[in-house]
Amino acid sequence: MAKKPYMMFSRENLAKEYYGEGNYEAETDTFDTWFSSSQWPFATLMATGDFEQFYPTSVMETGRDILFQWVTRMVVLGLYRTKEVPFKTVYLHGLVNDAQGKKMSKSRGNVVNPLDWTANTVPMRFG
Repeated sequence: MAKKPYMMFSRENLAKEYYGEGNYEAETDTFDTWFSSSQWPFATLMATGDFEQFYPTSVMETGRDILFQWVTRMVVLGLYRTKEVPFKTVYLHGLVNDAQGKKMSKSRGNVVNPLDWTANTVPMRFG
């Protein structure tokens, strides 16, 4: 089977397996995900004309794992652009971990498919 000329892989080892060592080139023109995430209030609220009404907001809800990658950048960019903190409270929700205590993540490949867990179950009725 012929190899496709352009494929996207989440990990370098997958590209090596597909194309072979040295037969691929990693993309260098990427936009920092965490920086682009910090622009969320501007991209969404300014695009809809709701920025003046809803910025700043009161609560940001997120997981503790991205507190310093995303939330701090939102605060810094918000202060830089508007001289206001974008939210007053950060609510941290819990995370689901695997058997080794690692965060479940599609990129890590340690997630479970909920359909696999529910495929052979009998629905219960509450009444």
